[in-house]
Amino acid sequence: MLRPAPWFRYAPLLLPLLPALCGAAEPAALRVVIATTSPTDYEAGQRAVAIMMHQAGLSYTLTQEPPERAVASLKAGLYDVDIARVDGFDKDVPGALRVDPPLGTVVVRAYGRRPLPAPVPVSLAGLARYRIAHVHGQRAVEYQLPKGGTGYPVATPSACLGMAAAGRVDYCVLASLSQAEANLPRGPLQAQVINQLPFYIWVGPGHGELARRLGEALRGAIASGDIDRALLGEPAH
Repeated sequence: MLRPAPWFRYAPLLLPLLPALCGAAEPAALRVVIATTSPTDYEAGQRAVAIMMHQAGLSYTLTQEPPERAVASLKAGLYDVDIARVDGFDKDVPGALRVDPPLGTVVVRAYGRRPLPAPVPVSLAGLARYRIAHVHGQRAVEYQLPKGGTGYPVATPSACLGMAAAGRVDYCVLASLSQAEANLPRGPLQAQVINQLPFYIWVGPGHGELARRLGEALRGAIASGDIDRALLGEPAH
């Protein structure tokens, strides 16, 4: 009488069938954060991320957090990607990797009561003599703040503008991902552009392959003009 062969003799034949039998594991969705409290910036970032992730063929979730909290969250590993930070962000998150090319341009504006306190600043360095309010965690502003100035970090753009409107500071300094000014109550305030600098996507430590893949997708989306249209609020082609 023939004995049945042990099951493990058939293992090499069964291994190729396992994905079909068990279902191939889906890759985890990337956890993406945009560090802003501005609805205008969030919507611009949301459009840009959707285009880039589609180009890269990646699934993702997008969360909005205040700028300073987003720094702590990325350091703690709660997110894989922060989509809107200026150069030097790896000083805050050691080991973070910058994705090239830049995603867009941050516009920094100083808001003061009309008429603007003289001399009217044309750069962040020109604010050294003034009392300045800014949003805590907006690194595009904080990295460039002049030494010796009096700074008042606040939680939101509205609080910043409110301090300037009430005369508690001379200028409120805000960074925006959009070339257009945010739709915020400004009252008696007038805006002055004082800086423009590139902003980048940053990925958490140890994600070198992800940085490479996002860079390739971003170059394609920029070449098509879709990223610029997304940041301007225009429909993609």
